[in-house]
Amino acid sequence: ERANEAAKAKADAARAAANAKAAADAAKRADATAAQKRQAKEAAEKAARLKREQEAADRKAKAAREKAAKDKAAKEKAARDKAAKEKAAKEKAAKDKAAREKAAREFEGIGDKLGGNASATADQARSKASATIGAEVRPAVAANCKLSAGEPSSLQVFVTMTINKNRTLASASVYDVRGTTPQNSSQVEPAKQCVLKSLRSVSPYNLNEADYDVWKNHKVQIKVNLK
Repeated sequence: ERANEAAKAKADAARAAANAKAAADAAKRADATAAQKRQAKEAAEKAARLKREQEAADRKAKAAREKAAKDKAAKEKAARDKAAKEKAAKEKAAKDKAAREKAAREFEGIGDKLGGNASATADQARSKASATIGAEVRPAVAANCKLSAGEPSSLQVFVTMTINKNRTLASASVYDVRGTTPQNSSQVEPAKQCVLKSLRSVSPYNLNEADYDVWKNHKVQIKVNLK
């Protein structure tokens, strides 16, 4: 529509310019009448006005083209960003699933060694629960705990957990953090919070229900790497 307006304004301006030139030529003749001179002046004014209108229409058409190009680029970028986020989410889901399946296979292997579905001894069950929860939470910690202390280091975050019989996390709290230095002390609280967040995000855990009395009140040690 803007392009049509600009084309019409250009045509009108061209006709007016031609008329103004013809009128000016007539007014320059020695026998030109006052009416012809007046017409020449009016034609020149009209041509000037239509030229300004043409220039304004050209500016509007240009602005419309630039806006359309900008909108198109923004839509294309949004589509690319969405596709990239969806791809990243699928890759993360696949990675988390693989970690869960690996933990489940390891758990089943322990069960086979101990006699099928029989409950392990308390120490074995406790160790296996820690290994299972650790394997499941590590990918989430890597994703959630992107912390920087100015130099490479790590924190050991100790957590006490209360786990429901359906293997979901009822509550969790940090009772100790080790590996603190003057350089990474500012990251202790963020590390604690991201570990708790990660433990909640991977609940329920692939724990052996037969050992519920062992792992219902459990403690784990989670490592957080700092850059």
